[in-house]
Amino acid sequence: MRLAFFGSSGDMALLPLEAVAERHEVVAVVRADGRRAGWRRSPGAIARALGLLRRDPLAAWAHRRGIPCVSASRRDDPRLLARLSRLQPDLFLVSAFRFILGRQLLALPRLGALNLHASLLPRHRGPVPWFWVYHCDDRETGVTVHWMTDRVDAGDIVGQAAAALERGLSVDSLGERCARQGAGLLAAAVASVEAGTAARRVQDEANATPAPCVAPGSSMVDFSAWGAERVWHFLTGLYPRHREPLFDNAGRAIRYGGVRGFELTTEGQRPVGRVTPDARGLALHCRDGLVWLDAGTAG
Repeated sequence: MRLAFFGSSGDMALLPLEAVAERHEVVAVVRADGRRAGWRRSPGAIARALGLLRRDPLAAWAHRRGIPCVSASRRDDPRLLARLSRLQPDLFLVSAFRFILGRQLLALPRLGALNLHASLLPRHRGPVPWFWVYHCDDRETGVTVHWMTDRVDAGDIVGQAAAALERGLSVDSLGERCARQGAGLLAAAVASVEAGTAARRVQDEANATPAPCVAPGSSMVDFSAWGAERVWHFLTGLYPRHREPLFDNAGRAIRYGGVRGFELTTEGQRPVGRVTPDARGLALHCRDGLVWLDAGTAG
């Protein structure tokens, strides 16, 4: 089949792309950026393109194989639509792409469009599912391939792969696992589409949860409800991509430099959510114990 692949620069896109390219023809790779679609042939544009190849494995992969790599500036970019129309792809594949595809784009491939999403849909629909996997204290997560619609991550499910989420696992390690899971799952989904056997399991809207972006510096821990083990799991799993705003007893901001562990104790957990110095580092007080932090720079 002729495939157009939409993705970003990380493994969550690159590994699935490599997996489907083993058996199918990739006719275009589409990246999301803030510029107009396509690469203009001016000296400055060429220099930017060469820089892109050095920092973007997805673009470099396409360049090595002589496959067009197109930049999309918005979901309904007419230049992108025209270029893909000429290439006549059978199927769109999307993974870790910044835009939701518009209706005109989704109508272009004769077999439709599949999206690889890094959660067990309908949980955590949206751009940052891993953050909400940790925030919601999920004990299991994974990846989903679903048919795309113009609603965020809401299309019928083709397949899922699940695994337990180990306590304190770093989000980078989770991302590597999901990329490997997703590569196999997407390749299997494409094979089922080719064979005419692809599933269409309707998502249960009653179990749908959102996964919106979180503004830097947002306070996300509910110290009145979360125990020390949950606070530790959230902080250590997302560090350093998310640093929870923390304060000492005088209200001064504390910027921690790492998360070391936790201790359940009935002593010294007040005031909840405050940080105090200790010979072992910084002690973050929780309702049933302490989370130990490495000291960082203040502010």
